[in-house]
Amino acid sequence: LPEHPRPGFQRAVWQNLNGYWKFRPDSADIGIQENWQEEADFFDQKILVPFSWASPMSEIKLPHIHTGWYSRKFTLQKPSQWKEKQVYLVFCASDFNTTLWVNGKRAGSHAGGYVPFDFNITGWLQEGENTIVVRVEDEELTNRPSGKQYYGNAKGIWQTVYLEARPDIYFTSVRFTPDIDKQLVRVDVSLSESADSPLNFSLKGINNNLEFQEVIPSGQTTATYTVPVSEMKLWSPESPFLYEITAGLNGSNTGDEISGYFGMRKISAMEIPGQNFQYVALNNEPVYLKLSLDQSYHPEGFYTFPTDLFMKEEMMRAKNLGLNGLRIHIKTEIPRKLYWADKLGLLIQADIPNF
Repeated sequence: LPEHPRPGFQRAVWQNLNGYWKFRPDSADIGIQENWQEEADFFDQKILVPFSWASPMSEIKLPHIHTGWYSRKFTLQKPSQWKEKQVYLVFCASDFNTTLWVNGKRAGSHAGGYVPFDFNITGWLQEGENTIVVRVEDEELTNRPSGKQYYGNAKGIWQTVYLEARPDIYFTSVRFTPDIDKQLVRVDVSLSESADSPLNFSLKGINNNLEFQEVIPSGQTTATYTVPVSEMKLWSPESPFLYEITAGLNGSNTGDEISGYFGMRKISAMEIPGQNFQYVALNNEPVYLKLSLDQSYHPEGFYTFPTDLFMKEEMMRAKNLGLNGLRIHIKTEIPRKLYWADKLGLLIQADIPNF
């Protein structure tokens, strides 16, 4: 899985860490007591990240292990691009309690199994080669999402891990909410921290004529803008047009840019003349929902699909069957699969993870 894992929120300078890592199971939960983070060289197994250690595609297949330790070395590629930037290590998903050490120093921890999280590891990096150690604990407890009804639980890292270069002040999110009736899109911007001086926010279309600039006042970490969308093109399963954009942030002490996309579409409900019920409407027109239940599960990779092409072909297969959408079954879906649904024209109804 070499592709960038988040097509809707991508920075130019990044480095994929998927591949073979060292691994050691910790059934007795003694790793912390024995300081395994300082002795990663004795991790004696090899695991293929980002596949859960319980799955066959991990190449170790240990479904009954509740705690595992990972280790790998890396060197920043094209180091000149990372100069004067903060280096973040991003986990797109790891189940459940994840702790990170960089060159033997604890860098942080995260609890949760389905959402992305990151650590600023700049302060622990050294010139040349670096070592990261990750401990993941995933006991099956009643107060945690168990996932897909216990057929092939995802344990440990199960989505892409990557490094990313960011400035001191950067975008934490850029969210688009279309309003087709007013031919505009609302843009909600969130920043990592406020600036001492005003920042310039900009949007520029890649495959469209969208262009917008505004100022984020000093002291603010959020801002909301309404951006006109002239000659609006609607998104639908029949015509899934996506507005591809770059969002920029510039000021006296920062410069960030992300690429992403959005679609101009409206989901609502409307009365049907002569009927005593409502229909779901897409772009103010009633739409008959032809959805299949999508288990979104792979027998060899569990929650994780073997390739990006596999995910794309699943979406194409649904389209070729005559469906206009899928219901994702009790799982927070992988962003690249959602991207192919957006790109190829499929509506998605998504469940929350199962308890």
